[in-house]
Amino acid sequence: MLQSKLQRPFLDFVVIHVSARNNFIHLTFFQKNNMTTTRFQWLWRSSKEPLSPESINDEWKPYSDVETEIIETAFTAFQQNNEEQVVELDKCIIDLNRHLQTSKTDKQNQGPIKRVAVSLNDRRCLRKERFCKILKNPQFDKNRRPNSKIDVGQSM
Repeated sequence: MLQSKLQRPFLDFVVIHVSARNNFIHLTFFQKNNMTTTRFQWLWRSSKEPLSPESINDEWKPYSDVETEIIETAFTAFQQNNEEQVVELDKCIIDLNRHLQTSKTDKQNQGPIKRVAVSLNDRRCLRKERFCKILKNPQFDKNRRPNSKIDVGQSM
């Protein structure tokens, strides 16, 4: 009975952060009913002329997770305090007031952006940029024999 009384209050909370400091483990709890089940993804239109009427059906591409976080933080501040209307990323400048992306190298290269709600369970576009193509190493190509100087089982 004592065990159930102790566990019950923690059923309504979720651990969202764990850190270790001074030989202690610190847990940050968040109440379940305050948690949101959606997040936001920022997208940009990928076409040669994104503002033309013909490009309406063109593909929208997601910003990286880091860029989305930067844009979302600025957008939230913009909504709450009406400040930070412009966000500068590596290759472009985002105007949150007009929902417009402008290239840093070519000011004429502009395109629309949009913000969409995505379920937290939908992780299709999260961290996509950390995965890359595997480069072929001709030394270990399956159609060739290993180099005679290096045994396959030997470490380099």
